[in-house]
Amino acid sequence: MRRQSHVLHCHRLIIDEIKRRTRSSSSSSNSNRSPINDSNSCVLVEENASSRTVALNRPSSLNALNAPMMKKLHKLYESWEHNPNVGFVVMKCVGNAFSAGGDLVSLFHYIKEGNIEGAKEILWWIYKFIYLVHTYSKPHVAILNGIVMGGGGGVSILGAFRIVTDKTMKKLHKLYESWEHNPNVGFVLMKGVGNAFSAGGDLVFLFHYIKEGNIEGAKEILWWIYKFIYLVHTYSKPHVAILNGIVMGGGGGVSILGAFRIVTDKTVFATPEALVGHHTDGGASFYLSRLPGHLGEYLGLTADRLNGTEMMACRLATHYLHHTNVGLTEDHLKNILVVEDPNYVIETFLEKYTDHSVHLDNNSVLKRMETVNKCFSHETVEEIINALETEAASTRDGWYFAVLKKLKDASPLSLKVILRSIREGRFQTLDQCLIREYQMTLQGITGKISSDFREGVRARMIDKDFAPKWDPPSLKHVSEDMVDQYFSPLSALEPKLDLPINKKSVKEDY
Repeated sequence: MRRQSHVLHCHRLIIDEIKRRTRSSSSSSNSNRSPINDSNSCVLVEENASSRTVALNRPSSLNALNAPMMKKLHKLYESWEHNPNVGFVVMKCVGNAFSAGGDLVSLFHYIKEGNIEGAKEILWWIYKFIYLVHTYSKPHVAILNGIVMGGGGGVSILGAFRIVTDKTMKKLHKLYESWEHNPNVGFVLMKGVGNAFSAGGDLVFLFHYIKEGNIEGAKEILWWIYKFIYLVHTYSKPHVAILNGIVMGGGGGVSILGAFRIVTDKTVFATPEALVGHHTDGGASFYLSRLPGHLGEYLGLTADRLNGTEMMACRLATHYLHHTNVGLTEDHLKNILVVEDPNYVIETFLEKYTDHSVHLDNNSVLKRMETVNKCFSHETVEEIINALETEAASTRDGWYFAVLKKLKDASPLSLKVILRSIREGRFQTLDQCLIREYQMTLQGITGKISSDFREGVRARMIDKDFAPKWDPPSLKHVSEDMVDQYFSPLSALEPKLDLPINKKSVKEDY
């Protein structure tokens, strides 16, 4: 059973606590307010080709969760879970709050009016739905663009993907800056909840912004993401990221560029942007270009995945733990006292828990570095493909055919843009890479050069038909002018990415 006893236990605890608080509370100035059962409009539904989007629609009540809303959500989610035409579900909000915990206000009024059964009913449906989200068999994407408290956290944070918005990034930036100047904060720990640290859902969010015509909103979140990535890399206090799951897209930028990166046997890292008509962003042209040999070009062009052991071997990670030891290590880490030389203290501590017994699998790409360097050191994408085809014909090794298939599936324009970006990144500082990538992203998402970004995200992450119609359709149709446009300066009217380069000493490694 889906941890039924735990759910019922929480249900009883909250009922008892609300009864206790109600008995001791004084009269409220809002005594005439009662829960609004707007069952017809409390949840808005948008049907896409292979996804469904629900919007919590009680903005005047900060999207408080009531019984009609939860019943409707539960019914919708159960029907979609068994619908083969629904690939994933997106949850978002109407107004300035995802859900600000107003469900407790509704419960207060129910109990004040003597309607204990009504209070029990809403709690029953909330806990049923929270567990349904947590155990959902299809990807669940929550867009937390506003206040998230109370029940709002339960119906979103326990899902598969939590997408950051401009408000999220602003909050993170503000917190990190305050902690950096707080003498009582020795270091900062970043982790994910669930099976993903960050799985690149930021591209889905940008897609929806652009689809709705909100280009300025897309630009704002990008501005804050790049600012935050730079802050993490230049942070004056130790930054510890626990990458116990999927790390892709922006998740790589906010973690790999920090001081300490802990990986596990559950870690999966990739830069899949070529498959969605994008470029390796979020500082990727900086850290990919500094990997051994031409591994960075290989990863950026093929979107191949690395596990935790491979990340350690190529220095994308600093420490390795078995996933069963993460909780204990984290608990002990939180209790250490950082007085002098905090980086040494953290490094010494983590080294005690690091598992050095793991080894690369025989089929790891890192066992093929001679081949990778031979093929991916060529100047153009066409020459790289020719080299792979030559090796495939002479060896009949299936690995070459698999790599060629990955390149064939990618956006031809993205392949050329990514190769140039990584090559330029090899000779640039992080701030130069971030400023250039930020400009490239703004050039790419607007659709003025190509529609590949929207088409790639649609085909891979929205409709999931995996049949993007790239424009241009092949490498021979990609002109140098198109690639150059990606790297061209922004117009004077576009927001510039101003980084405090002189404020901190910039580290030239990661």
